[in-house]
Amino acid sequence: RLKPDGTADTGFGAAGRVIVGGEASHSRLFGLQVLPDGRLLTCGDARPDKSSVYFAARLMPDGSFDPKFGSNGKSYANGTVGVAYACVVRPDGRVLLAGADGYSSQVVQLDATGEVDRAFGDSGVATIRFACNAWCGENAGLLELPPSYFTDMLVMPDGGLVAAGHTPAGDLGVALLDMSGHPDPMLGHDGTRVFDLGHNESASGLSGAALL
Repeated sequence: RLKPDGTADTGFGAAGRVIVGGEASHSRLFGLQVLPDGRLLTCGDARPDKSSVYFAARLMPDGSFDPKFGSNGKSYANGTVGVAYACVVRPDGRVLLAGADGYSSQVVQLDATGEVDRAFGDSGVATIRFACNAWCGENAGLLELPPSYFTDMLVMPDGGLVAAGHTPAGDLGVALLDMSGHPDPMLGHDGTRVFDLGHNESASGLSGAALL
């Protein structure tokens, strides 16, 4: 945490810094949110073994770990395989993690204590597989598709979710889920839309990474 002038805030963690990982051999953080009461939620992935698991941590305003979340402030989402690129907290304290399992775009919901909410989606995980469109036609015969992943997510006023990110074809994919984590047919009849944004001058596909 930095002060307004950019210097380290020594009242946060150790000299302004908190190392959130530690016991995992590899860990990464991609999302961060300040909660209304000043606590912090951050998310990414951790690799306690060879697989990457969804990871979230909740910190107190001073940078100490919140003992009421997960194990000493850290949740490994009951070992759910994947990586979270964005995290959002519902008004009732439940935590949403948006990312991927290495193949499909996913949203994972945790309860306020950091345990996977099995009533959401399919045993706590909502999985979205976007249509591949032009890429698949041009690369027919490949053994597997490129991965898709969510990079941002919003909670709508009715409790539904909108998530967006990268599709297998390199396009922008948007998904609409109801409060329980199931596709909402109000968007694209199956809860998804894919937007082909074209290519830049180097022929790289244009996608999207943020929602507002």
